[in-house]
Order: sequence, then structure tokens, then C-alpha cells
Amino acid sequence: MLSEAARSCPLLRTHRQRDSLTLALLGVGWALRMHGLTYHSIWLDEGAAIWIAGLPLRVLIERTMAFREEVSPPLYFLLLKGWMTITGDSDFTLRFFSAWWIMVGLAVLFSIGRIAFGQPVGRLALALGALQPYLVWFSQEVRFYGLLFALSSLATLGLLRALR
Repeated sequence: MLSEAARSCPLLRTHRQRDSLTLALLGVGWALRMHGLTYHSIWLDEGAAIWIAGLPLRVLIERTMAFREEVSPPLYFLLLKGWMTITGDSDFTLRFFSAWWIMVGLAVLFSIGRIAFGQPVGRLALALGALQPYLVWFSQEVRFYGLLFALSSLATLGLLRALR
């Protein structure tokens, strides 16, 4: 627990409030992505992704590298294959995988805004990303979009840090 002096310090109190707002925005983003996660059944493209991830490892790599069934690189399917091995292949767990990657991207988006322009802009970027309808939509599909968003955000953050 914090001492009485630490709790009464305005700087610490403000910092906790800012952290609470950031966590609340992440919570809203998470709630939007979890709401109705399994409302729609798996559709054709999602089924194709699940089928590819279920292939034997050698065949999966061969087919994705040759762009036979899918034009996406193999990383997503390899990760999805591992995820399916651990959690199974229910609609919820498969879509949860995509939602989790979008949430990683949102957390990184906050860091990009904060580092580049300050805490308020980081929070604004997080709020816009959390509420952005396409990011909500893509987080509920068993496709590579969430991973792409997370990796693109991480690459941007890495570039930003390298330039500083």
C-alpha cells in the first residue's frame, strides 16, 4: 500500500487517473471485440484459414509459401495452428485469437501516440482505435488482419524509437 504522503501527492494521483483512463479505454476496446464474437457462424474465408492451419506443418508451409490456397504469408497460419493445438477450434477461441492481436496493436498504438506527441494524443489514438468499426469487425474474423495490425504497429513503434 502507498503511504499517506504518497496518496496525497497530486502528481501520483494524476498519474493514477491517467493510467485508469488508459485502462478504461482498453477495457472498452476489449468489450467491443468480445461482444457478439460468435454471433455469426464461421464464413468461407475463415473456414479456409482454419483448414490451412489444420494442415500438416510441411504442407502448410509449402502451400502458403507457394500462394496456392492463400495469399497470406505462413506466419499467421503457423501461429493459428499452435493456438488451435492449445485451445481447440471452437468459434470463440479462434476469433479470440484475432481479437487478442488487435488488442496488442491498440496498446502499441497508444505508445506510438504517446511517444510521438504526448500522453493525450496517445490516449486519443487508443480511443479512436478502440472505437473504430473496421478494427472491431476485423478483430472478430479468423483472418490475419489482427496480426497484421499488431505487427505493423510494432514496426512503427520500433521505427519511431530508432529515430529518436
